[in-house]
Amino acid sequence: MTTVQIQSYVNKTYIDLLGRELLDVELTSAPSDLKSNHLDYASREQLLTNLMESEEYYQRFYEIHQISYLLGVTNEELDFTILIYESERDQAIQNGNNALAQLYNIELDLMYALRNARVNYQNGEITINEFMSRITRNQFYEEVNMGAENYVLSCFFFFKRTPTNAQLIVSVNMVSGNPAQVFFQDGNNQNDFINIIMNTAEFYQGLSIDIYNQLLVRQPDSQEMVDAILFLTKRKVINLLND
Repeated sequence: MTTVQIQSYVNKTYIDLLGRELLDVELTSAPSDLKSNHLDYASREQLLTNLMESEEYYQRFYEIHQISYLLGVTNEELDFTILIYESERDQAIQNGNNALAQLYNIELDLMYALRNARVNYQNGEITINEFMSRITRNQFYEEVNMGAENYVLSCFFFFKRTPTNAQLIVSVNMVSGNPAQVFFQDGNNQNDFINIIMNTAEFYQGLSIDIYNQLLVRQPDSQEMVDAILFLTKRKVINLLND
């Protein structure tokens, strides 16, 4: 391949993974490494590894989900909301209203978890399942998807489908705080529902579709879907064993 072709390959990789083109300083170094190694598999894999281990990659990963699921709520907006809730909680404590203060603490814990999601995921402290759970367990997501039915429908979007009528009924019951069974698992609140949704085989199927659409602008075929699901579930098992 020519230098121009290699630069084009590297540039597209940067756009796909980091959301930007090569900087001038990178225009020489990255393509040069690939060319000196004849663009072999090991050098291409090392390029991808370097990019996907960078903070810039995880920041883009987080921003993609902020835009897709939280209507682009910025970190500044999140921090400002946290400050308001902390102030309201402290005021409740001063007024002796411990019950209200506890409610604020519950919401604050969810917002702290959302704020720390990117760093926790980057450091391998949480799985992709927990990362996506944090995206859905906060007031911003609930404001976008108000009401139990809308919330359930939005969560099934992770599967890239709508629920059946039966699934919708039992899911709404569970999210509303009633005992129900979803995907043969029992639960009686919103947290139970999210934990079930984020740990089903269909979650990995939807995640695989997202990856293929983002990087290849197409859906995976049957064999690619099987391979992707096996890879993603195997990675989760490895993460759990390392905890």
